Amino acid sequence: MGAERRRGCDRRHGQRRHRDAYRPRAELHREGVAEEVAQHVQGARAVVNDIEVRLRGTGEHTDADISRAAVATLKWKTLVPDKRIKITVSEGWVTLDGDVDWQYQKESAQEAVRHLLGVKGVHNQIVVKPRASAAEVKSHIEAAFRRRAGLDAQKIRVEIQDGKLVLRGELHSWAERREAERTAWAAPGITRVENLITVTPRRT
Repeated sequence: MGAERRRGCDRRHGQRRHRDAYRPRAELHREGVAEEVAQHVQGARAVVNDIEVRLRGTGEHTDADISRAAVATLKWKTLVPDKRIKITVSEGWVTLDGDVDWQYQKESAQEAVRHLLGVKGVHNQIVVKPRASAAEVKSHIEAAFRRRAGLDAQKIRVEIQDGKLVLRGELHSWAERREAERTAWAAPGITRVENLITVTPRRT
């Protein structure tokens, strides 16, 4: 790595080889140290960081390579409807578009591609769109509450609007409250859960 001074500006250039292909560039401690050192050069008022991150032992990974790997990876993910997801790769950044029925499918798609070699980051723009109506989703959640032996389903009220689910009511423990929220997240099409359930311990 080299360094040069130009009119009060310290410029560093060179290549930094990355030993771990799964770590993002922001986590490179040595690069941060190099920049900190440059900032202390006498007379320097600005630092231009030209260090380039290269993956050791993996060769160059083009956007086309990453795209093919991402498509293949999603195809093997049984939890993800890969045919409904569009993948775009630009300078190592992967953008996911499309729609799915469940929140966990959106999260699974991102998790599947974020560790691929050459990927710098993921923009997850997948939209969760339930095929069931709001009334059907509400009925699904209420039925799931009744199946949970540890929940007093009669004391929980469910409201749904534009993919947002609101839980209201009163339960006797924080464990019940958390269980109610986890159950709600499992419903199709839910993109946000607002848990307004209050906890009132049982009187002994």
